[in-house]
Amino acid sequence: MRKMKLWEYIVIAITVLIVLMGNTVPSDEEYHKWLEAQYKIKKNCDSIRCINYSSEGITTTPFFMIAETNTSKRSKRSIKVLGVYKTFFVLENNLNGES
Repeated sequence: MRKMKLWEYIVIAITVLIVLMGNTVPSDEEYHKWLEAQYKIKKNCDSIRCINYSSEGITTTPFFMIAETNTSKRSKRSIKVLGVYKTFFVLENNLNGES
């Protein structure tokens, strides 16, 4: 049996990561649950303890998702996140900006 070369190990590792990314892309529902848990932002707000959002854009690819939610008519009050491996990473957070 021959010994594997370094580049073969790298190709295998990258392939495994890509397959895992494809199987662990967060869904829209998971994003909304995360948004509500972290920032008390939800689409149908029934109480004064949550923030109702006005617009949202979600782009889902086979390997990741990017979502942007605006909480007012002004774009200064928004959050933009990257979802990968069932985790969300905040790219831009302007929720504490001017009202």
